Amino acid sequence: MDPLAAMRVAHRLPRRAAAGPARIGRWVVDEATAATALTLQRLFAPGAEGHPLPMGEYAVLVVDGAYSMCDAPFTLRNYGPFLDAAEGDVLLTGLGLGCLVHGLVARPAVRSVTVLEIHPEVIGLVGPSVRHPAVEVVRADALAWRPPAGRRFDHAMLDLGDDRRLVARLVAHHAGWADALWPDPEGIPDGPLTPDLRFLVDRARAAA
Repeated sequence: MDPLAAMRVAHRLPRRAAAGPARIGRWVVDEATAATALTLQRLFAPGAEGHPLPMGEYAVLVVDGAYSMCDAPFTLRNYGPFLDAAEGDVLLTGLGLGCLVHGLVARPAVRSVTVLEIHPEVIGLVGPSVRHPAVEVVRADALAWRPPAGRRFDHAMLDLGDDRRLVARLVAHHAGWADALWPDPEGIPDGPLTPDLRFLVDRARAAA
């Protein structure tokens, strides 16, 4: 399966489910919402490629009342360069909806995927959908966890939100056992969401 297509996970998850601070919902995007999303992207992110939110149905994860993840293109397209490069043993911080896990296991070059997730409720909701011989989900704080002695990773995706300072701390913490670390903290905008992204995030959260 194409790795980008594999990251669409709505069909793998319950339509609605909740556990503690975590909940999964469905966002049914109509023509008007899709058109508004595209118009805002053209205004505030004219360099972005593709439609951010085509009509359709998407899975959304909310944790502690805050938007966490959605399997719509505006989120998944950010992982394209990482998916193209990833190989060998891969480390992820945060399970989310499992989108990136599915994208990685669809790549023959990837040998294993280790996921650090601090919320047991997210593991309970999403974990069953990512069961695979190459996948290990570990309940752990990504800023405290250390791998077993001698364990190394070829690539690591350290995206616990769009917080430049948090990502910089994660990069520093995991640099000792991961060869290629993503994303570059300097590439993360240091400020509020642009109006196009605020529109998408607010509506995704409300739908869940």
